[in-house]
Amino acid sequence: MGWDSGNRARPTGWARLRARTYYRDGRQCVGCGRALKLTEARCDHIVPWSKGGTDELSNLQTLCVPCHNAKSADETRKRMRTGEPRRPVDRERPDGWWSNLGDTSWRQR
Repeated sequence: MGWDSGNRARPTGWARLRARTYYRDGRQCVGCGRALKLTEARCDHIVPWSKGGTDELSNLQTLCVPCHNAKSADETRKRMRTGEPRRPVDRERPDGWWSNLGDTSWRQR
């Protein structure tokens, strides 16, 4: 649990980056200010990865589960209203990203 990676492989050094984010944010949720243990925290992309956000420290924030779920739900509602797909089809992936998923026959090009 904690620091859920979602549906994609994380880059080398992700554990260190998420810990740096957690300590930079004062070991608390930036949404509500609740103190968190590292295992309770979620490392959230400020600009979603699906919208071109990066894994740079400046684009990451620490959120508690309720704040992360609320932000994710809000992003999903916005995406559904606009008809935008969850992930861009032509986005470049890190080397080996697709091989981590197993069967990739469904992938669009």
